[in-house]
Amino acid sequence: MNTTPLLDLSGVIRRYGSLTALGRLNLTVTAGQRLAITGPNGAGKSTLLGLIDGTIAATSGKVHYDGIDITAWSTHRRARAGIARVFQHPHVSARHTVLGNILLGVHRHHRTGTRVLPLSPAAARLLRELALDLADQTGLRAVATHLAGHLSYGHRRQLDLAMALACRPRLLLLDEPTAGLSPDETARLTTLLAALPDTLTVLIVEHDADVVARIATSTLHLDAGQSRPRGGAA
Repeated sequence: MNTTPLLDLSGVIRRYGSLTALGRLNLTVTAGQRLAITGPNGAGKSTLLGLIDGTIAATSGKVHYDGIDITAWSTHRRARAGIARVFQHPHVSARHTVLGNILLGVHRHHRTGTRVLPLSPAAARLLRELALDLADQTGLRAVATHLAGHLSYGHRRQLDLAMALACRPRLLLLDEPTAGLSPDETARLTTLLAALPDTLTVLIVEHDADVVARIATSTLHLDAGQSRPRGGAA
């Protein structure tokens, strides 16, 4: 049986001058785990996600993904390997439709370097069907032809999720996905997140304890860049 963790951070430190944002963090995440990362503002939660997706470089320490040292890998290389992130604020193209934005995510999964692989008409149809399926999965089918710039904030957050899932990730990083949402929007997005496939590994930074309880199976508490593991979420 393969016991290699999907994600393993060993002695990871991130400093900004004299400020230590994360101090010698060790973290092991197994495939299918749902880990909530909690803590006060400035605790290093978003920094941790950045160290995993490559948007932030570690000052020292190692990041292993599926048994491979990815510490020096670029963000794009990590994304192609199956690491996707939903940021604190929507990253959608306002001038494209919902379906167009999802297709952008689908095409990113089929990139080689900066070039989109040429697709046959049949392959293009299959990708469009995949995009429609993702619109269904994330509750966006009814607004699939709407411009993203005309969507409510809640729907834009759902579109962010759809675009991340379009890259067919093995590891999904969620950075405060319900921030700024109304109670109804929060409930809708939480239901979508709770329904994600069990095979998908999820790390979520979230302040809403009810959302954490619905989604997470374990919790890592950060305080001043130091980890404080806690028991599983209810």
